[in-house]
This record gives sequence, C-alpha cells and structure tokens, in this order.
Amino acid sequence: MSPRIIICDDVFVNARLIEDVLRDTGYSNLVAFLNPTEVVKAVYGGDIPELVITDFSMPEIDGVSLLCTLSTMVSELSGIIVSAEADSVLKKSRDYPVIDKSDPCFVEVLLNHVESSLKGCLQ
Repeated sequence: MSPRIIICDDVFVNARLIEDVLRDTGYSNLVAFLNPTEVVKAVYGGDIPELVITDFSMPEIDGVSLLCTLSTMVSELSGIIVSAEADSVLKKSRDYPVIDKSDPCFVEVLLNHVESSLKGCLQ
C-alpha cells in the first residue's frame, strides 16, 4: 500500500503542483489541504500520514508549528517544508528539510526528499 502523504499549502496552485508531481511518480494515497487547521482536524480524526509536505508561510499556523503539532499526535511522522523563502526558514525549521520552491530543480529535490523520508515505509 502506498504511504499516506498529506500536502498543505494555502496557495491552491502550489498544493496541486506537489500533488500532481507525486501522483505522476506513483504515489496515490495523497490528500491536499489549503488550511493547516484542517490538517490538524483530519489527523486528530484518524487520517494518519507517514509524511506531511507543508508550506512554511500560511495563515493561522506556520509549517514548522504545524509539523510540531502533528508530531505530538503521530509518533513516526516525517515532514518536509517548502518555501519561497527557504534561507530564512532554515533557521526555524527544527531539523525538517526545507526545499526552495523557486529552485529550478524543485521537483527533483522534492522527490529525493520524499523518497528518503519514506524509506522505512516503503519496505
């Protein structure tokens, strides 16, 4: 079974891009949210992901706070932060990988991080 991946980005186009890239690569157990509060509600309600890919800068909850909140609910949670301001986010990322959305190799870098984050889930 494909690992559960939750995507959260308050910009629809960004969330859709990540979702499409992952689906095209063979990941099928995906759901995208535009609101981090909805992600917390979904996980609290039993939608347990192996990986959360989140934007950093969002209304209500930033990506690091979202991942920290979710990690108290899910013991084996991996997270990836995507941001157009990757350099400034690195200082706040708490060991979560940060990927620059404006990097020309964004898709390749994202897929490498997804694969390495899910290594234990795919075996």
